[in-house]
Amino acid sequence: MGELFERFAPRGVGFLHLMCGETDAIIRDYQKHYRTKIPAAGDPRLAIASQYRATSWPTAVIVDGAGMIRYHGQPLAEEQAKMEKALVEVSSGGGTPGYENGGLLYPRKETSAHPAGWPPEPAIAIASDGNPCVVFARRAGKNHEVVLRRFKEDRTDSDVIVASDRSDMLDPSIAVEDNGRIWMAWVSNAGGKYDIYASSVLGDRRDKAERITFSPDDAFHPRLAVDREGVLWLTYYEWRDMNGVSRDREVFVRHRGKTGWAPARQVSPTDVPAYEDHTDPAVAPHAESGVWVFWSWDHHPEAQPGRYRAKYPSIFVRQATKSALGPIQTVGSQQESFDLAPMAVTDNAKGVWCVWDRYLYSSGRKRVAAVSALEGDSFAEPFILPCEPSLCDSPRIAVGTEGPQLVWSALEDGKRQVFHSAFSRNQWTPPTRVKLPQEARYPAIAIDKRGSAWIAYTIRTDAGWDVCLKNL
Repeated sequence: MGELFERFAPRGVGFLHLMCGETDAIIRDYQKHYRTKIPAAGDPRLAIASQYRATSWPTAVIVDGAGMIRYHGQPLAEEQAKMEKALVEVSSGGGTPGYENGGLLYPRKETSAHPAGWPPEPAIAIASDGNPCVVFARRAGKNHEVVLRRFKEDRTDSDVIVASDRSDMLDPSIAVEDNGRIWMAWVSNAGGKYDIYASSVLGDRRDKAERITFSPDDAFHPRLAVDREGVLWLTYYEWRDMNGVSRDREVFVRHRGKTGWAPARQVSPTDVPAYEDHTDPAVAPHAESGVWVFWSWDHHPEAQPGRYRAKYPSIFVRQATKSALGPIQTVGSQQESFDLAPMAVTDNAKGVWCVWDRYLYSSGRKRVAAVSALEGDSFAEPFILPCEPSLCDSPRIAVGTEGPQLVWSALEDGKRQVFHSAFSRNQWTPPTRVKLPQEARYPAIAIDKRGSAWIAYTIRTDAGWDVCLKNL
């Protein structure tokens, strides 16, 4: 489609790469990986895909200004001539009518396009002085920057520019070591491919950014954690070539030793079909040693019947220590749903909690937050946060002395809102909207030693995107 976009966009033909049922971050990573200039947007309820009978993967639909469909099919090489003919008709206003589509193309309320570029997704942690610190990526003139924003109480104390150059930077993560050193990892294409970079700040000293991965086909979604022995861990996923096409994805983990980063180890299984994607890992300290690594696996049960209690994209987990990887297990029971974008934390009682984005495509096409905790040797039946009529996106979890708390972004009444729920008296409280001065998205949460919860979130200003902080 890239060639057709270059030829026909200047003629007034609008192009949109619509991702069905995905989170904003997943859509962004797809667009970055495939280097497409076509604007990307989300179709969270598959409303547009269903309207245009485009529920198979992938589907190209070409619609003229009157709402008539000129082409409907897969964008394969052998279909290039048909698509080109339809685009000529659309750009010239000619051609014969197609069939009625029953509605307008790409209604604004059903999409989540970002005309001003992708907003920064903040990550938050509590520094050794007890104050929150936030890391995010932003544009600064012709450069991109990774920024560590320190706070005293709820006011900005300082911005530390961790990295700055002409490369594309995105999706930073943060973790704080016991000695107060703040670690950050992010994605950058400074080396040509998208790879994982990391740096740390201790007091006023900032270390030089270090390239961690040298992926043959892009690496994304870095996540950091410090285990109970004080060891720093990093997980991420890499793209892989499959039969000449960049299609497969695998999850990796590595830890940092006294002499630097240990070699990467593949967390996702190596004895399953390559077409099963493994993406969006999360990491949390294990109660005994090492870490838990969670990820979303596009599982196909027909490939290995009965091996795992899952189908479709589901959340899986395994323990990683310095010397070994534990057995793989599912997290929660699998329904008719797509389970994406997990996040996990460990509480003071050494229990682990995992929250993720669940798309219930067979139950009213809802987007909800699902949360599960480790009970004994397995994870409990997930609790579903009642997010309707909202569309939940990328829930985040933190844990304090009083238990875990959740925040998430939701599209409600055409605006992005932030919602909150806490685990109290052995149950989750009803979701409440966080009162913010304007529309906000991508909340991240951390809880300090006093039990006070802090939320970092992204807003749109006249000058562009910015990251703010609120104390709950």
